[in-house]
Amino acid sequence: ESGGNVQDVARKIRYDWFNKVLDESDAVYVLLAHHADDQVETFFQHIARKSGIIGMAGMLAQNGRIIRPFLHLEKSEILRFAVNNRIFWREDASNLKSDYTRNKLRNLILPVVESHIPTLKASVLLLVDAFQETQRQLEHDVKPYVELLQSTGMLTHVQYDSLSEFQLAELLRTLSIRQSAVASIRQLRNAQKGKKISCDGYQIMQEKDAFGFIKSETSIAYTLKIDSVEKLPTLFSKDVLYLDPDQIRGELILRK
Repeated sequence: ESGGNVQDVARKIRYDWFNKVLDESDAVYVLLAHHADDQVETFFQHIARKSGIIGMAGMLAQNGRIIRPFLHLEKSEILRFAVNNRIFWREDASNLKSDYTRNKLRNLILPVVESHIPTLKASVLLLVDAFQETQRQLEHDVKPYVELLQSTGMLTHVQYDSLSEFQLAELLRTLSIRQSAVASIRQLRNAQKGKKISCDGYQIMQEKDAFGFIKSETSIAYTLKIDSVEKLPTLFSKDVLYLDPDQIRGELILRK
């Protein structure tokens, strides 16, 4: 009813439920059973989606309150342990169907590729480790900018220009703004003052020397006071606008 991929929607419902259980109980973590084979499948799925570095970094062993203790183990190792110790498990019937992209990778594509390239799995996991290290460095690099945006809602053009494409994408990701917004912000950089774009709950506006990031649901409090003056001051303030009424044609419009 809400639209979107059925598996993605179901995954969101599951994670929302996990978080609800954590919030309402004494539990601290949720442990998930993802293993190394899942990591390899995720890697190729993200290649198909043209994911950035965060996508290629795959699943993390720990991500907040989520822990994946089996991520370093292959499925065959887990099954062998279960058989040797007479541990019974439930096999999801949908795993045998190749209706979804992940299942096609698991059941049809990867077994064939691995039969010709036995080192494929190890090579992919090595790449994932490298991407995760790169991701950690990106998070470290953009942390000061994230804190600045959260406190002031502004990112100066000088600061923006110092960010690489990957750093800007990571900055947006931290704010829950989709990576595709990078191209729109690049265009906004050379736009006239007052131009803005809307993306994922933010209004991003071109100011004189900076970008303003305003959450869409945030209301801007302002007051407008109009006085008559006989002459102009010697010093001007950015908060005051002086107009000659004889020169005004049509209506004046105040933008928030």
